[in-house]
Amino acid sequence: MATSTVIQDYKTLLANFNPTNVAGISADPNIFIVGEWTSSDNYDSTIGEIKLYSEQQVGHEELGTFQQDTYVIEIDIHFEDVSAGNDVILKLIVQEVKRVHGANNNSATRSYDISMINGNPYDGNYGSGVMNFIVTLYKLPEAVPT
Repeated sequence: MATSTVIQDYKTLLANFNPTNVAGISADPNIFIVGEWTSSDNYDSTIGEIKLYSEQQVGHEELGTFQQDTYVIEIDIHFEDVSAGNDVILKLIVQEVKRVHGANNNSATRSYDISMINGNPYDGNYGSGVMNFIVTLYKLPEAVPT
């Protein structure tokens, strides 16, 4: 299965995750695209994982000589090391992902504006060790190919 550019771009962006901002983990969570799992993607309950599901294009606008596309990616953030107080650490992992999004959105060289909302119809169950989100990536306007 070929990886699309958008989901690969998002995975690359998440490489800016800083584990020192998350008390309780010692390294970046494993970040992988579902369907492209490799043996290096083994789950480590002490650092967690971020699963990226395939994206969908949900919008396309022609803006004169420019075009803008909108994509969504469903993600799961896991941290199930109950002995470490997973609910607090899971919240900190989510906050760090949001910090990465904010840093991207404030960058002059960004390709996407990114927002993230809970994928669950409620505030989530941090105690379960899993949170689901919908990430929206608005590709910044670019010239329409001629």
